[in-house]
Amino acid sequence: MRHFKSTVGTGILAGALAAGMTIAGATLVAAQSSNGARPSDRSAGAPPDARITMPPVAAVAAISDQELKSFAVAALEVKKINDSYRPRYRSADTPAAKEQVQKEATDKMAAAVEQKGLSVDKYNQIVRVAQANPDVAQQIDGYARAAK
Repeated sequence: MRHFKSTVGTGILAGALAAGMTIAGATLVAAQSSNGARPSDRSAGAPPDARITMPPVAAVAAISDQELKSFAVAALEVKKINDSYRPRYRSADTPAAKEQVQKEATDKMAAAVEQKGLSVDKYNQIVRVAQANPDVAQQIDGYARAAK
């Protein structure tokens, strides 16, 4: 199964991603960093290996302006897909039915991301960078506003 990372940011980016990646509490988006930490693990009391670390400067440099634009449009599409599947997920009667809806939604999200010219891995890389770099998050938010 393909997994996506959610992000926290401002404006459209936050709305399109942070709130839009789950269906009734079942995560469509694996909101974990590569070390398994969740954004809520950023507290000072979390063990060092559970904290989200800043991506290296090279990670930011490895993302082109066009990829950020594609990401912004893809994130809006992912949110639309999620919003359309949320009622079906909530009304599913069995765990198997919920899992089927979740899989279908995740597959459509992956297709939407790939249709915008990004791999799921690149999408997740951009999420990690945007989580750690407010300037990148702001840039993505501007592209998302322009795409609306």
